Amino acid sequence: MQYIEPVGAQGPANDFGRDYVDKNAGLGIAGSFLAADVPEHVQIEILNAIAGSGQTPAGANLKQLAYAIQKGMNYAAATGGANAWAITLSLAPLAYAAGLEVNVVVPGTNTSTSVTANINSLGVKPVKKRDGTDPAVGDIVGGSAYPTIYDGTNIRILTPLPSDIAALVGVNKSPFNVAQLSFTTRTALSGTGFVSFQSGSYTKKSATSDLVVRASTNLFSTATYAAAIMRLVFGATTLEAVAGNSNTTSNLPSPTTERKISGVAAGSVAWAISFGRNDANAWSSIVNPTTAGDGGNMPVSTATSLVIQEIEP
Repeated sequence: MQYIEPVGAQGPANDFGRDYVDKNAGLGIAGSFLAADVPEHVQIEILNAIAGSGQTPAGANLKQLAYAIQKGMNYAAATGGANAWAITLSLAPLAYAAGLEVNVVVPGTNTSTSVTANINSLGVKPVKKRDGTDPAVGDIVGGSAYPTIYDGTNIRILTPLPSDIAALVGVNKSPFNVAQLSFTTRTALSGTGFVSFQSGSYTKKSATSDLVVRASTNLFSTATYAAAIMRLVFGATTLEAVAGNSNTTSNLPSPTTERKISGVAAGSVAWAISFGRNDANAWSSIVNPTTAGDGGNMPVSTATSLVIQEIEP
């Protein structure tokens, strides 16, 4: 809107032109006249604000400008993809300018850390968190409304996102999804290869957690079974105890030692315990079938169980 100077008598200069003056017959001042553009431009400006807020101008309603101010014009439900928003405001901005605020309902949950927005086809701009960094995958929830501000380079979401909150309060470090896997049978050993003892599956809930495995009793006595190898395979990870020649090494879990397994995807995870040999002899030469309490069966107590749990790193 442009300042329109008075017609006829004019007063002192102001920031935009010359002042209007009142008629004063005693001083011989005729007074100023309004140019036709003055009432016309004022009405057009007000009507544009009313129409821009989505209202239809109506002579019977003299509060439409107030309603337009109350509602604002910088709200839109974005279209496009979850990672590339198209925002169409009812009153299109002339250009991007630092400080431009837009309230937007996003079209989908972001599946990438690279999210963009295009307001009224003015150009694609990166969408960032309030600190100017990229959002985490899943930070921006489809169908949710977010206040944003353009900082001159990026469109920043002003509210904290889940990754902001996690950084503030810390990720849950307490174990969860705890399961106990009990051994219920003893299997006779035969041959020279690996013999499966127990197997099953565990449903992992979190894609980012580590698995922690602990045994209720020692799984394997390297002193008694001097040529044996015991393996616990959990997903793609093998935990193994190797005996023989007094070189007893083990990374199996025990009552006093937990074993952490990282990099396991969420979902069903297969596990299995098996025995093999550290030499070419048959099993009967190292598992004495006449030993009391053994009877030639798998050297693991039926009272043994594995405790599996998840914990966030």
